[in-house]
Amino acid sequence: MFKDSIQIAVVPARFDSASHPRALSSHLWKNGHLSCIDTSQTKPGTIYGKVIPRQFDPQTVLQWLGFCSTRHRKLCYANVKVPHLKLVDCEDGSIILAPKEARYVALSYVWGTSKEVSLDGNLSGQEKDSRRCLALPLNLPKVVGDAIQVTKQLQFRYLWIDKYCIDQSNSEDKHEQIQQMDLIYKGSELTIIAASGLDENSGLPGVGTTSRTPQPAVSIGNMSIISTMPHPHHTIKTSKWMTRAWTLQESVLSRRRLVFTNDQIYFECNAMNCFESLAAPLELLHTKTNDRFYAFMRSGLFTGRDEGLWRQIFGNPFGDFDDRDNTWSEDFRKYLILATNYTSRNLSFDDDSLKGFAGITRHLETSKYPISQVVGIPYLHPSVFPDDTLPFDCLVAALCWRHIECCWSGGGKIRRRSAFPSWTWAGWAGAVSWTDLFTDQEMDLVSLVDDLQCEMDDGTLVPLPVHQPKERVGRLQNPQALRFSAWFIHPSVIRLDDSATTPEWWIYSFSLNLHISEFDGSPRRFLEALMSGRVECIFVAKGLYNSYFLIIEPQRQYAGQLPSSRRIGSAEAIWYAGYHGITKRFANMSFTSVKQNVRLV
Repeated sequence: MFKDSIQIAVVPARFDSASHPRALSSHLWKNGHLSCIDTSQTKPGTIYGKVIPRQFDPQTVLQWLGFCSTRHRKLCYANVKVPHLKLVDCEDGSIILAPKEARYVALSYVWGTSKEVSLDGNLSGQEKDSRRCLALPLNLPKVVGDAIQVTKQLQFRYLWIDKYCIDQSNSEDKHEQIQQMDLIYKGSELTIIAASGLDENSGLPGVGTTSRTPQPAVSIGNMSIISTMPHPHHTIKTSKWMTRAWTLQESVLSRRRLVFTNDQIYFECNAMNCFESLAAPLELLHTKTNDRFYAFMRSGLFTGRDEGLWRQIFGNPFGDFDDRDNTWSEDFRKYLILATNYTSRNLSFDDDSLKGFAGITRHLETSKYPISQVVGIPYLHPSVFPDDTLPFDCLVAALCWRHIECCWSGGGKIRRRSAFPSWTWAGWAGAVSWTDLFTDQEMDLVSLVDDLQCEMDDGTLVPLPVHQPKERVGRLQNPQALRFSAWFIHPSVIRLDDSATTPEWWIYSFSLNLHISEFDGSPRRFLEALMSGRVECIFVAKGLYNSYFLIIEPQRQYAGQLPSSRRIGSAEAIWYAGYHGITKRFANMSFTSVKQNVRLV
């Protein structure tokens, strides 16, 4: 098995790890550690620090790729056909319609402020099999030129680059390609990720003229002391690339990823992950069947669940999209977690709020338990549980999203995106999340709304969730309004204690977590608006220990218009476990006896 090696942590003087148990691991995460190696006695099975070459070494990556392609057939193989795919031919720089069975590499990078490139993709008949469409411009961004070089060094011929392989001036082509991003990235043999620099004019470190961060290392006789450098996960997480919304689906939908950081390269497929500064015997790190790393090994950054809710929910750190053994709740929560990650990132254009997530939604629509969605609000497709209320409950649960910040926190990141309705997260900028709605894989929420329908532009009402095939659901992506009936909470049962630094809200005698996305005024002014009816609270769902509410603001009604409201927040009341009779007492004192109609825009 594994052989012992000496690893040393170098910390500042008076470093206090006793008071802060995670201080040491955090320090090593950000700075790396020193690996001490006797080069005369290095044996197979030893994990040790390795000198990073100044220039990119394709042989290292070819070894990783070879190991993956021969052993990871279950998790890393895909037979994907991408309609009307264009590729860059790295031999002559032409942009062509993809040859049949073409093996290609994809590029994920930050565009920056560069202008879009217009491409002419008008081909027909037999020309589609032979004619070369266009050539790349003579002056290429550094990241593109370097990616072409890496593609060739890794013995591939074709490269997919969104800027050149999607006709940015052709709205139909652009829409088609955006809707099949899942196929494009799943179909690529490898995705090169440029996680260094700020934009496309930053090259790939170690390739071309872009240098790498020098690696501290010293040798005395046969003894070498080498820094492993900051952990690549930390470097990637703090990169500009990681802040961009579009790059989420580019990374999680890919089967294999080669990430260029300022320090080194990092490789992650759906079954293992490696980096240059640490030599490790891959065979010993894999299960007996060689199809993935052991579960006790470090989790992947893109395929794994390396922190927080990922690990709590899924446990197994690999095979993120290997959903053959998933439960329906894992597929549904996967959507919520990815949407949380996506909304925490930056978009240059508000109209792209759903486009940058389209590949993920399409992937989950074809999962074991298909997840449909209406303007970003997910639900289990009723075909999975045709005689159950579960799809309906999932849809209402997803409507209970909340902004992680509050309009009173002063962050300033929350604002409306007017191209989308107020009731979907896509209609707002700012990171959102959901309460974990599951107990032992079962939904811990029951919907309390009735007659949930989408109102289309022509006035047609479509009941939700939609039972039709997903092709018919596409027309629901631009509804006029969301209609349903629900109980309205009496404002008199809501109170505010703003004597402390952080305001505390109560409903009846229970704690109320209030998440307000937008309100012009203080918490006290908000309470006054609630009392006067300028803001309303509706009861939409209940769980074992929680109840869920939406906060809405009635809109000014003009002649000929239907009464409408917009969603400005959500709330959760936390019941005390074991409090007998609470539901009945709460119902008698807190909300209207008859459900009222709601029209959200």
